[in-house]
Amino acid sequence: MIKFIMKFMLCFSFTILLGIPVLANDKNASKVTEDNIFNITSGIEDSDEITFDNYRTITGIAKEGTIIEITNILNSEEEKNYKIEVGSSGVFSIDIELFTGYNNIEIKATEDKTTQNIKQSIRKLDQNVKEKISSKELVLPGDSILMQ
Repeated sequence: MIKFIMKFMLCFSFTILLGIPVLANDKNASKVTEDNIFNITSGIEDSDEITFDNYRTITGIAKEGTIIEITNILNSEEEKNYKIEVGSSGVFSIDIELFTGYNNIEIKATEDKTTQNIKQSIRKLDQNVKEKISSKELVLPGDSILMQ
């Protein structure tokens, strides 16, 4: 019984530890129009996101010549900046590095004098958490707990 309670408490603690990432994605970013100068097609989701990945590929569409700037800030301490100009195909793709913790990602598109932003937070978990899950030291909600 004590093992069951300990596993339950660990599972509950892990759920709280994950937290709830902040999503501030622009819901109007569905297509390229006069009001909406770019669209993210993959790499940024419309829901809470947690990952173990070291990199994320962000792809999208925009008019030729649009400047796409991506800033990834970790707790206002570390920052990585990326910049790309959209070519004649109208498609862009860029790999960004993810830090362990909350990655506050801002994607800014500039075409002529028009600017549009999308912001989202992606949480990257430490590899130790992945190892604990794999070794069953850490039980996630929904996993069965075998009582002995």
